[in-house]
Amino acid sequence: MGLVREWLARIREKKSTYWFQLSVFLLIVGIMLGNKGFRGLLRNYTERKKLSSEWSRLKKEEADLAYRIHSFQNQDAYLEKIARQELGFVKKGELEYRFNSNP
Repeated sequence: MGLVREWLARIREKKSTYWFQLSVFLLIVGIMLGNKGFRGLLRNYTERKKLSSEWSRLKKEEADLAYRIHSFQNQDAYLEKIARQELGFVKKGELEYRFNSNP
């Protein structure tokens, strides 16, 4: 009689372990395949990385533009340099030499 009880106890223990493992497995599968589960988490992670890199790029661009604005407001030589480079301005009395890049 004692052996039968032990045997039944082992079967019950194995069944409960089986059902517990099955429940955990189904829970994990549900999280991974659910609409806002694991896929959503991965999508949010990749979007966060993309936005973080874009934010860094924009912060650098902002710093560069702030430097240019400061230089325009406080340095006449910088303003003259930019006017010559980007707009092709020439001072009165200067000669501008232009060379063909294709000989």
